[in-house]
Amino acid sequence: QLLDMGESADAKILTDWIARLGSLPTYDSRQLLDSMPSGRLLNWLQARQPNDTAVRKINQHLAANEGGPQFGILLLDLEADMDKLQVTFDSLMESALRAFKVVVFTTGDLPEVTTEQNTVHFVKVSASNYVDRLNQIAQRSTSDWLLLAEAGDEFTAAGLLRASLELQNAEGCRAVAMDEIQRRSNGTLTEVFRPAFNLDLLQSLPALTARHWLIRREVLVDVGGYAREFSDALEFDLLLRLIETGGLAGLAHLAEPLLITPAVDLAPNEHQRQTLVRHLATRGYQAQVSAEAFGGLRIDYRHAARPKVSIIVRSEGSQEQLQRCLVSVLQRTRYQNNEIIIADNHSQSADLLTWLDSLEQNGRGRIRLIKSEQRVSSSALLNQAVAQAQGEYLILLAADAEVVNANWIEVLLNQAQRPEVGVVGAKLVDREGSVTGAGLILGLNDGVASAFIGEKKDAPGHMHRLLVEQNYSAVSDACLMVRKEVFDALGGFDEAHFEHAYADVDLCLKVADAGLLTVWTPQVQIAHPGTLPDHPQAAAALRDKWQSRFEQDSAYNQNLALTGKGFTLGDASSVNWAQLLA
Repeated sequence: QLLDMGESADAKILTDWIARLGSLPTYDSRQLLDSMPSGRLLNWLQARQPNDTAVRKINQHLAANEGGPQFGILLLDLEADMDKLQVTFDSLMESALRAFKVVVFTTGDLPEVTTEQNTVHFVKVSASNYVDRLNQIAQRSTSDWLLLAEAGDEFTAAGLLRASLELQNAEGCRAVAMDEIQRRSNGTLTEVFRPAFNLDLLQSLPALTARHWLIRREVLVDVGGYAREFSDALEFDLLLRLIETGGLAGLAHLAEPLLITPAVDLAPNEHQRQTLVRHLATRGYQAQVSAEAFGGLRIDYRHAARPKVSIIVRSEGSQEQLQRCLVSVLQRTRYQNNEIIIADNHSQSADLLTWLDSLEQNGRGRIRLIKSEQRVSSSALLNQAVAQAQGEYLILLAADAEVVNANWIEVLLNQAQRPEVGVVGAKLVDREGSVTGAGLILGLNDGVASAFIGEKKDAPGHMHRLLVEQNYSAVSDACLMVRKEVFDALGGFDEAHFEHAYADVDLCLKVADAGLLTVWTPQVQIAHPGTLPDHPQAAAALRDKWQSRFEQDSAYNQNLALTGKGFTLGDASSVNWAQLLA
């Protein structure tokens, strides 16, 4: 057209531009998306969507069981944003489940007059009264389970449908956490795949663990509903009150994403901090809770007692390693009410024995040497040392470990003195500042493996789990604190099956069976290579003894990969709907 108009100069500019454009490589946008984390996550979600046959069978099954559980969705629309509301409504309509009612609490004009009998009911609220209206609706609701969500949250295709099947016969279950997908401000997606109920992770990082729980309606009402004074931490405060009234019983997790939601703002939240202080006071602690810049909470339980601690180090190998270990303990330990026990496994080196004897003589009673009269297994050696320990608390410290922070014993005691805790473990790092161990995962890489290997020690990790205290199934005895009373009651280390390897893991699992928690804290850092034992026979014995724990580690989400460094998205797989219907 430009040429027809005689505009040859402009036509040439345009022709050259088209030629340059045509010379650029083209991309398959679908292929490009699939190669990115967000694309892989979307494909993973798509694979979980039930097909038409599965939906028909599920609905037939629910119809034959009184329709299945009914869900009440309490939807906050405090910004009066109809576009966001429509996003939530569309996602609900695209899901196959219809056993729900939605109550919209909006600060805007009501689009229509509705009643609580309608599937969608609009309630006019203000910023000052919406919590009271939430509680009024909850009291009158006929739903079995209630969920607090916000306008703009999208329900996944499989989430509510799977919850309806899993919760049909969930007697005794009071509240259920599900997983979610979060959308960052730049549009990328990230998975928030939670572990089974994890008390210390809940307390340390409520922003990622206390949102979007399904709460049994009568339970919510019985504890007094949501608290107006903690409006910025409604769900966290509610969960803490559930713990106060019923302990940890009936608090469950379902490994299925329920919502796609905007990424939470990980910043200090004063209401979260205040309600945690309140909760800890009901448990008898005059605790000090401080807020971390990334939104986590750190608890100083402020125990009054200063118990004696026995630090037990095995002498089985290098004198040079042992010297470095002991120097680090003596020079970097602020807590003075301790004794150091060196357990020597019938060493034959005259130089080593002379050095050990001189240590004991010059230790002024703080250093004790316990010699085994014959060569014994590592587990037997430690059991012998524990039998002679005078401390109320034991620290098992590897000879090739070095203390990094001077308050390490205080931090371990901060957790170990809690009556519900049995074992406390530390973050292991190398001299280059990389993680060599951050809790042990059962089943990772076909055995027992440390998580987050190779991450920088100050990296956040999945769900910021490298930065906060939490419960693990097991921790390494490279640095492990246990109450002596607990160690003795559980029979110590199993010398018969775990003579030289995995006695620490076995001990942690026995602790769990006794109803006690294993806590991992990143506040204690120990320089250690993190190498796990290569002992197939002991590994097989451990898996055989704790088979159910290996099938699903409670500290690890089943949708995460069991290979590599862990905490990455697992392979896409469909939900076994037929099994849920059986």
